[in-house]
Amino acid sequence: MDILNEVEVGSEAAFGQFFSILNLIDISVFIKLREYTVMMPIVMKRRAQFLETCKHGARAKTDFIISVCHKIEGAACSIVGYTASRRIGGAVVRNKAKRRMRAIVHELQDSFVPGYSFVFIATSKTATCDFSFLKSDFIYCLRKSRSRADFGMERAHAVHR
Repeated sequence: MDILNEVEVGSEAAFGQFFSILNLIDISVFIKLREYTVMMPIVMKRRAQFLETCKHGARAKTDFIISVCHKIEGAACSIVGYTASRRIGGAVVRNKAKRRMRAIVHELQDSFVPGYSFVFIATSKTATCDFSFLKSDFIYCLRKSRSRADFGMERAHAVHR
């Protein structure tokens, strides 16, 4: 414990020396865990949130999914919403499409930068396509709509793939 007295208490070096003494954890792992804390995006619940994002957001569309992204100033986390209309099928099909979109968001939670609001809209092929194709289109739409939102391109300026 004399080593901790030489280093300022509360600094990363003190934590590193403490953990190396106890042989519990490597300092590089501890620093990475401390610096890169990832929050799961918050899920939209209210209709007004969906309408605000869809009205002011930038769109990107593929065969399997439509993504709308709206930049929110000063937000501490990202907000995500999922929607599937009756046009794509009955309740079972709509629920399957939303489950698949939620699964992809859970896998890609590191890609969601704080300060953005996303709405993912299912198409008629979302529930039936191969999951790997859906995931690749999802990543494409996510990046494309976020880059368009950064440049202030609203719905009318979005070019479809």
